[in-house]
Amino acid sequence: MIDFAKLRDPAFIERVRADSEARSQRQQEEENRIWAAVRALSDPDVEGQLADKERRFVSSCRSLVSQQRVLSERQLEWLFGLANRYAPSAQSDASAPDDLGDQTSFPSP
Repeated sequence: MIDFAKLRDPAFIERVRADSEARSQRQQEEENRIWAAVRALSDPDVEGQLADKERRFVSSCRSLVSQQRVLSERQLEWLFGLANRYAPSAQSDASAPDDLGDQTSFPSP
């Protein structure tokens, strides 16, 4: 049963709003890390170091992310692992399509 009194409670409304904002912030940060890894691995110098399978994978990730599709945990692990291995210098100056903020490292796989 729906508790309408609770739904009108200002403290409850504020708690739900804060939770929603925190969740949105975490999602944005994750998206920024993904874009940073994709962009770092798409750099021509880095891309030339990748094996064919890795290059196809990065291309697939770029396509999925640009379509706002979610990568699986295994895809994220592989993507971040490649970024850590092939583009470690890009970690400190990584940026998302518009602005990544101060992303300093990719998550460890």
